[in-house]
Amino acid sequence: MSVNCMDQLEKAVYFSCWENDYHLYHLRNACGTQVDISDLGATIVHFLVHDEQGTRRNIVLGYDRPGDYLEGEFFIGGVVGPWANRIAGGSYSLNESRVALDKNEGDNHLHGGSCQLHKRKWQLMNIEAGTVSLRTCVRRGDGGYPVDIDIHVTYRLTDDNELYIDYYACPEQLCPVNLTQHSYFNLTGHSGSVFDHELVLNAGQYWETDSHSIPIRCEYVLNTPMDFRQQKKLGANLSPLHRMLLNTRGYDHCFMLNGNGLRPVAQVFEPESGLFLKVLTTETAMQLYTGNFLVQESAQGNDSQGRKGFAPWSGLCLETQCIPNQINMPEFSNYVTYSAAHPYRSTTVYQLFTS
Repeated sequence: MSVNCMDQLEKAVYFSCWENDYHLYHLRNACGTQVDISDLGATIVHFLVHDEQGTRRNIVLGYDRPGDYLEGEFFIGGVVGPWANRIAGGSYSLNESRVALDKNEGDNHLHGGSCQLHKRKWQLMNIEAGTVSLRTCVRRGDGGYPVDIDIHVTYRLTDDNELYIDYYACPEQLCPVNLTQHSYFNLTGHSGSVFDHELVLNAGQYWETDSHSIPIRCEYVLNTPMDFRQQKKLGANLSPLHRMLLNTRGYDHCFMLNGNGLRPVAQVFEPESGLFLKVLTTETAMQLYTGNFLVQESAQGNDSQGRKGFAPWSGLCLETQCIPNQINMPEFSNYVTYSAAHPYRSTTVYQLFTS
């Protein structure tokens, strides 16, 4: 998108200037839904939908100011990668060479380390009614990654209240890639915890983890707090905490999703608002994270959306992705390496509706 087009776009109200040379791109549909995307981190800043009573609610956690995103520690609303989630020991082997990445969570590499896709200013590629495409490039050596990686993300809001997120990554040579979106959902519009949110997951297995949150065994969900095959309140095992969730203070677990291709994999219902959130994806797995370590951050105060800061369990992440540390699993590692000849592509859809 050339600079010469900006005046025309502003008149069409597709975008507005934020602070510090950042922008908000406004996606709107016929339902009155609005999703505001920033070029800071390709972040979902606002996700405004009408609930069952017609009240407009912002269903994602966030900040009012870019500086708060830059200072924040929780990856709020941003795209994370080139490798979302964890790589054990901060390293992997590829073509008989050992690659050392940043270690930014103890001995783990988490969410791309110092690449910090969620804090970069992304380049605008294209914008039109209901759609925005953004781009960034990870340079060789960033976060320890051994090659340049060109990354594109496109957000598209439909009149069926579906937010499509299309990911594309093209490493110049073979490299692991695993991108995801790190929005924290609260369908009440930030009025409390997610304990009363009811979840269904189309997943019969999950990954048991070690004390460093690295997967060690794939187990069946039957007779465990990981069984969401039937609709169940998240608070059923969060308050009080089930013994299997003590190490992580809540859910921070990877579930193996049934089926393949773009298909429904999860649904969340919140009874106060009457809102349903359905998730579809092409990915094989989902990290369910209940914001166990969210805290009030110094930069965060009351903002124009009525958000009063963060507390543990005040948001729910549904991170569609591959298996954490999959690049170090010999039987699965070939499925998560990509190159210019074989670029990474992935699609996730968030759909909102009421009963």
